[in-house]
Amino acid sequence: MDTSLRPTCFPDSRFAPLCLGGSELADNTIVIYTADHGENMGEHGLWWKNCLYDTAARVPLIVSWPVRWAGGQRRTRACSLVDVVQTIAELGGAKTPDDWNGDSMVRWLDAPQSAWKDRAVSEYYAHNIASGYTMIRTGDFKYVYHAPPDDKHPAQRELYDLKADPGEFHNLAGKPEYEEHMVSLHKALVQELGEDPDKTEQRCRADLARGYAREDSTRKKKRRHSSQV
Repeated sequence: MDTSLRPTCFPDSRFAPLCLGGSELADNTIVIYTADHGENMGEHGLWWKNCLYDTAARVPLIVSWPVRWAGGQRRTRACSLVDVVQTIAELGGAKTPDDWNGDSMVRWLDAPQSAWKDRAVSEYYAHNIASGYTMIRTGDFKYVYHAPPDDKHPAQRELYDLKADPGEFHNLAGKPEYEEHMVSLHKALVQELGEDPDKTEQRCRADLARGYAREDSTRKKKRRHSSQV
C-alpha cells in the first residue's frame, strides 16, 4: 500500500463498521469524524498549514448516528469546531458554561431546512508568519484580516467569493464595490472574536517576548550552550 494512503485507510477500517451498522454498538454510538486543520499540498505554492486558504482552514465533518439521521444527507453551510463541541454536549445531555463559544447543530442536523448561522471563524498566531491573521466565512464570502507586522507595514485584507472563485485566486479586497461588505464582515469578525485582532496581535507579541519560562526548556538551552563551548 502507498504509505501516503495509510492515514486515511486506517481510520476508515475502524469507523466503517460503526457508521455502516456492522457493530452491536452502532445503534447507541454517535460517530463524529473531523480534524483540527487541513493541509497545503502545494496549492498557492504552500505546504503544511500556516494560512487560511480553504486547503488549510477547511476540515471534514462527518456525523453518523443511523437511528436518528438517515445516511446520504449533506449540510452545505459553514460551521466551526466550537459548534461541534456544543453539539456533542447537547447530544450527551451536558450543559456547557455560559462563556463557551459556539452553537449546537442538533436542530440543524434534525431538520436541514431549519435556520443556521452559516458562519465560521478561524485564527492563526503561531510560527512562520510576519503577523497574526483571522478569518470569517459566511455565505459565499471569506474575509481574512492580517494584523500590521510593524509601523511600516499596514494591515492587509483578503476577500474571496468562494462560489465564483473556489480556488481563492482573486482577492476582491481592493475593489470599491466590495468595501461596504468587507466593513460589515470585519465588524462581524470582531464580534465573534470578542476582541480586535490588533489587540490580540499585541498580546501574542508580549507573550512571545516574555517567553514561556519552562524549566525543561531552560535545561535544554543550558545543555546546548555547554556543548558549544
